[in-house]
Order: sequence, then structure tokens, then C-alpha cells
Amino acid sequence: MPKRTPNKAIHTYIKKSVQKELPNFYSTELQKSMDQTMNQLLRRALGARELYVMKKKNFVPLTEETLLAIYRQQNKASFRYDLYTITGKQKKRYRCLDNFVNVSIYSQLKLKIKVEELPEEYGVFRENIYDSMLSRLADLLTDHFFAKTSQDDCLFMMTVNPNYEQFTVVKNARALLDHIPDDYTLLYPAARAMSRHFILHVGMTNTGKTYEAVEEMMHAASGVYLAPLRLLALETQERLLQAGVECSMLTGEEADIREGCVHMSSTVEMLDVSHEYKVCVIDEAQMIEDPARGWAWTRAILGCLSKRIHVCMAPDALDIIKQIVYACGDTYEIVNHKREIPLVFEQEAFSYPDSVRPHDALITFSRKAVLQTAAELESEGYRPSVIYGALPYSVRKEEMRKFYDGETDLVVATDAIGMGINLPIERIVFLQDEKYDGVISRKLKGQEIKQIAGRAGRKGMYEKGYVNALEDSEYLRRQLYAPQRKMAYACIQMPDTLLQLDMKLSETMERWAKIEDQGMFKKADMTENLIKCRFLEANCPQFTKEAMWDLICIPSELKTGIYKVWTHLCTMLYEGIEIEPFLNYDLLSGDGLDTLEYNYKVLDLYFAFARKTKCTSPDFFHQIVEEKEACSLGIIDRLKYSKQDSRKRCTVCRKILPAMYPYRMCEDCRNRQRAKRARWAESR
Repeated sequence: MPKRTPNKAIHTYIKKSVQKELPNFYSTELQKSMDQTMNQLLRRALGARELYVMKKKNFVPLTEETLLAIYRQQNKASFRYDLYTITGKQKKRYRCLDNFVNVSIYSQLKLKIKVEELPEEYGVFRENIYDSMLSRLADLLTDHFFAKTSQDDCLFMMTVNPNYEQFTVVKNARALLDHIPDDYTLLYPAARAMSRHFILHVGMTNTGKTYEAVEEMMHAASGVYLAPLRLLALETQERLLQAGVECSMLTGEEADIREGCVHMSSTVEMLDVSHEYKVCVIDEAQMIEDPARGWAWTRAILGCLSKRIHVCMAPDALDIIKQIVYACGDTYEIVNHKREIPLVFEQEAFSYPDSVRPHDALITFSRKAVLQTAAELESEGYRPSVIYGALPYSVRKEEMRKFYDGETDLVVATDAIGMGINLPIERIVFLQDEKYDGVISRKLKGQEIKQIAGRAGRKGMYEKGYVNALEDSEYLRRQLYAPQRKMAYACIQMPDTLLQLDMKLSETMERWAKIEDQGMFKKADMTENLIKCRFLEANCPQFTKEAMWDLICIPSELKTGIYKVWTHLCTMLYEGIEIEPFLNYDLLSGDGLDTLEYNYKVLDLYFAFARKTKCTSPDFFHQIVEEKEACSLGIIDRLKYSKQDSRKRCTVCRKILPAMYPYRMCEDCRNRQRAKRARWAESR
């Protein structure tokens, strides 16, 4: 055994460090607490089964797993400050404050106490011990800190007493909490001052919810339609224009603002909560639970300035939206919509491609599968239209027009068809029952199945709508007829009011993310936005927080090359370089479908960036529109060739395979490979 036991070595070191670096905290009372807790912690650690003796080093190391388990156990029974005198409202606030103080103390300890100074007999395990001990010490200091004075006195001392200057972060923590009301509905005071009435349209797909709501908006003195997709925003604008009602259109990528126009059709994220309308229509409100975009629907319901608000939704969203409306102090009525065309799941098994018939919509969940299926159907004599998420809205519109006009027989699509796209489809056929959601491949959810299947059957054309599946039809059948689940929460984004705080934007975002969710509201994921924010703070430090926030909100997925273009545009803006000469920057050369679709997304980003920053001339917007139109025409022209290029082929003999064939090699090549493996096994 070493001359000094691990217990005594660490204990002595920590006491000296605290006395030296944090004298204002050190007291006899604290020393007793440290003595008791540290001794208990180390005794348990040294006696744990997970520990083993390092014979060569002649000491007992602590594994990271053991330390973590012990820390968690001790933390449950630690000396947390007493909150029994604090009301429920204060309790939540001080719980957050406690976390902020704890993190701050830990950070300060890490700056003052270096891991290299830990006794050398711990060798490579010093870092594990270091992290565990500092965490525990931070807990002790936090408890001691709050126990010394009342909560309010404690806050006062932290903000004005120079002895507590290393913990001035608490001032910012308190400011953040003061800017966030316990009731999130109070984030929109203008809407709370208005007497609003909600009309909740509840029904499945193809029940006429949106049609009735838009009809009232059309005849109002002013109105706004909020869509989940820019294609739907464009369709609604065209509907109003055809009816003789002037209507502007605004999305993140396009803008058609007509002077003097009092009607607006836009994507839900683009709602101006400071502008008042007579009638508002919020479409596809079941998206309120979506972790990426749900906050936009929550914001629209909480903050829209309109006395009459129509909310169109699937039945599973009704309860959560009723709760939000009630919390806002507004009134509501419910309008139930029922399908007039029955939806029937076919009993006969579906065989691909033999069972395919005109007016079908075949559903798969990747662009590659869509193009492969379309190519195979063309070889069978069918004329398919294709619809998937990466297609520009003008191309989607053209493919839909072909199906409407009878130029194509059927549709091959992803789940992009499930939201707001009304086509004369008689039958929906699921070629797959799984989809990749960005993280894992999973089974389709009940609401997804209902949303897509609801597109089958069109009033005035068919007496029934039909549904079938190539794989696991029984699972899809059960989900289609299963009762609706109730949504548990609504997503909410960091409020703009927090930009006023006197702290870095990234710090504000981090602290907002740590605050506990309130009741029916759940905070949206801030991971990608934080990465963007840190880039701007590091490379564009002179930008205001408002400017940074505007740039952060421009869509640009981190996992794609679009994010790289976004960073270059931000840098050019910061350096005062005009965007126009760089219009073709990072655009891929070539006329392949992948290239054209990527270029279209880059042009969308240029448009959104230019509109947000207002740093370009009107001619630039026209140039972007022309480039996008040319790109769309190229995609339309290229689609027919890409279908053939996408045919699934055997990786060995290059023989064409069926689109739904589950293997990468044909049967002949697979049999030859199995025979080869058998011969090799026999030879051994």
C-alpha cells in the first residue's frame, strides 16, 4: 500500500484547494460536511465490487462506471437546500437557479483546480477521480451556498458583492428566468389582449376541412392561410386569384408580395404575429407535436392576431389544441368532418407488379425506390407520375397536372403525397411498411398510415377509396382502423424576447434548453441551431443577436452540403462581399438529377438568405427566379431518363432486377455464390 491512502490523499488535497482558492466559502461547517461526505464516498468506492487492485502500481483505482454509480447514489441523499417554505411557483424557479449555480461552481473549480495536481499514485485514473470529486464538491458548495442565506439575499449577494464575482453568471440566470413567464401563453401579450374565437375543424384526410375554412377566409375583409408546405401555399394563392381575390404568397424560398393586397398565403413559419387579420386558417395542425417544426404551429395558435381562427387537424390533435386555446382564455367551437367516400382495406393480397392498375398511388419511402419503381412500371407499359420531397414544387405541380389530365396512369410517391395533395386516386398501395426517419428505420405509425391512406377516393369520381399493401398488410390494416391516440404535448421554440438579455446568444440558447418543460409544452431541439450560433459567434462576432437569430432560422441541414453554402454566405455578408457575383458558387456542374436537385436547394438558400438580410437588389431576386425555373425545367426533362438510369441491377451480372426485389444479386448469382461457399467449406 502507498504511504498515503487514497482517502487521505484526496481529502487533504481538496481541503487545501478549497481553503486557498475559495476562502469566502470555507468554514468549519463546510469542513465538517466535506469530511463526512468525502469519507463516506471514498469508503464506499474502495469497497465496491467493481474495483480491482493494480498490483504493479500498488493502489486501488476507481473505474469511471463505479464513480458514476456512486455519484448518482450520493446525489440522491445529498444536502440539497430546503424548499419547504417556497411556493410551487418559486420552487420551479429556484430549482433552475440551483442548477445554474451548480454548473457555475463546477466550471470555476475546474479552472482553479487542475487534474495534474491530483496525487500521482492514481496514474491514468486521475481524470476519472478528478471529475467525480469535482462534481461532488460542486454539490457540497452549492448546498452550503444556499444554506447560508435566504434565496433572495443569496441572489443579491451574488450580483453585488465582489466576493462572489466568480458566480456572477447567476445574474444572467435570474434575468433569463425573469423573462420567461410561468405561463407560456403570456409570451404573446397582444394576442392575450384580444378576444379570439377558434373554429376547430376535426377530421381525417379528404374530408373538406381546409376547403370550408379557406372559403370563409376568402370572403373576409383580410385573411391569412398558413400551410405546412410551400406547394399548398401556392395552391391556395392560385385558388384565391382564380376566385378574383388578390392574394400574396410568402414562403422561406419564394415571395410574391402584391401591393395593397390584404390576403396572404404562406408557410406557417412565416406568420407575422404583429400583423392583424380578420380571419386566419392554420392547416395540418397535428404537426404541432413534430420535434423539428411543431413550434411554428404552437406559435401561430398562441400569437396569431385574428378574432376568428380556423384550425384544421386530425382527431388526435384535438385535445392538446383545446388545452392551448383554454389556457389562452379564448373560446372555441368544434366542427367534425366525416368522409363521404368509404375507405376500404382490400381483402385480396397485392402482387407487384401484376396487381397494379390505373389510378393507383404506389407508396415507398425513398427517392431511389420511387425512381426504380417508376422505371419498372414504364417497362410494363404504364405511364407513372413521380412525387417525392426533393422535387421542386413546380416539378411536383407538373407531375400532378399530368395525372389530373390523364397523361399518366398512376402515381409513384413517397409520404410527401400524404399532406394536402388532392389527386384523383382510387387506391393507395403501400409497397413498404417501414421508413427511415433520419435516425433509424422504423414501422409506419398509425397517424402516418391514416394520413397517406386518406388520399384514396375522390368525391364525385369514386364510390369508395381502397387501400392495400405489398408487405405486412395485416399490420397496416390494424393501424388504419385503430382508435386515434391523443397527442401529449405541443413543441415550443425559444421566444424572441430572450434576445434582449445581456448575454451571448449561445449562452441564452443553452440556458433556455436546460429549463424544465412546462405542462403541455415541450421545448424544440436546439442542437443544430446552437451549432450555427457558435459558428456565427466565432466567425462573425460583430453581428447583432437579432441578425444572428435571423440567419440561424434560415433552413440549412447540417448533414448536407447546403450548410457549407450557408456558412460561406454568412461569412461574405460579414465581410461586406456582395452575393450577386457568387451566384453560381458551389453549384455542381452537370445535368444529372442529383446535381439539378442540389442546385435547386442552393438557389432556394440564396433566395431565403437575400430576403432575410435585405442586402441585394430586386434584380437579384429576378435572377434567382429565372435560375430556379431553368433548373426546374432541367429536372422535368431529366426525370424520364433518370427513371431508366435508376433501374435496380444485380451487382454481379448487371441483370435488371424488380424494384421490390429484396437482394442485391439475382437468383442465379446467389445460387452460384452459395455453391462456391459450399465447395470451399468441403475443401477445408
